Amino acid sequence: MTDRYDEEWLANYNAKRAQPRNVNNNQPLIILGVDPGMSGGIARLKQEGASWYPSALPMPSTERAIVDYLWSLHQEARKEEIEIICFLEHIQPMPIIKRSKGPKGETREEVNPGLNQIGNFMKHYGFLRGCLISIGIPVEDIRPQAWQKLLGCMTRGNKNVSKAKAQQLFPTLQVTHKIADALLIAEAGRKIRMGLSAGALFEASREERMPWEK
Repeated sequence: MTDRYDEEWLANYNAKRAQPRNVNNNQPLIILGVDPGMSGGIARLKQEGASWYPSALPMPSTERAIVDYLWSLHQEARKEEIEIICFLEHIQPMPIIKRSKGPKGETREEVNPGLNQIGNFMKHYGFLRGCLISIGIPVEDIRPQAWQKLLGCMTRGNKNVSKAKAQQLFPTLQVTHKIADALLIAEAGRKIRMGLSAGALFEASREERMPWEK
């Protein structure tokens, strides 16, 4: 079910929400990738001609700092007349119910104590999404399974897997656990925007490929 959902999401995105860019079109573009957890990060891929330049930072520690940074990215794109879009990771957490037997054989149910953490995560996700929309940066949700499948990086919750993959793809950066997922989300967004996803993978010119794909 998950694979089918992800394929339908990618197909719907390409068909209705973001037409693939012509691989010969070197119009500048900034793609943001956001891992919305407080221990996550914000990544940027900036296109200049046929080249892409990556950068990333851990999630700013205060809401004011987050707003200021996203606003600076928006102003940069506006000043340089560069298109900008953000891919924001979206999960659908569900509380886990623990069932156990009581002393008299009765069934007891207890909500996973991590529910508060899930609530804080979704609160932060909503804050980030609201910031992006109010600032004027187009935002697209992307599920973890979707970007991981697209990049051949199914982590199953292991942060070391995404860190290793991000370091492989971005050898010029010192990748940490905090920025790894954000970089991979941005790279997945780049592939989607360039029409390199949803069953539409095609041979692009070497000029349009990332340095590590040449």
